[in-house]
Amino acid sequence: MFQNSSQKKQWNPSIQLALALSSVGSNGNGATMGKIGMLFGISHGAIVSYTQRLIQILMKLKHKVIVWPKMEQQREMYQMIQAEGFPGYIVFIEGSLIPLSQRPPNDGEAYFDPEKR
Repeated sequence: MFQNSSQKKQWNPSIQLALALSSVGSNGNGATMGKIGMLFGISHGAIVSYTQRLIQILMKLKHKVIVWPKMEQQREMYQMIQAEGFPGYIVFIEGSLIPLSQRPPNDGEAYFDPEKR
């Protein structure tokens, strides 16, 4: 999937993936692409191309990896949310930090970072 039909030699797929992830993990502006390009000696266009291919691959896989929890898992999560002090809210977003305006009453230090308000 990290190949094209041209005669140009391609970078190793793991490097293409690393470059694409660097791009996706940045703030996405042209300056960041330029920094990545200068760091690795690669053109802005190549980074854009690798990033677009990564997104295409992820979009093809989305129905396999993004799934709604089964009913039993939903019940377990609901019970945990009720017990941990977040009733009525959706709190599970994998890998994302959501700034809170105040410390939760239960285990607040695990959820609240005053520097991220």
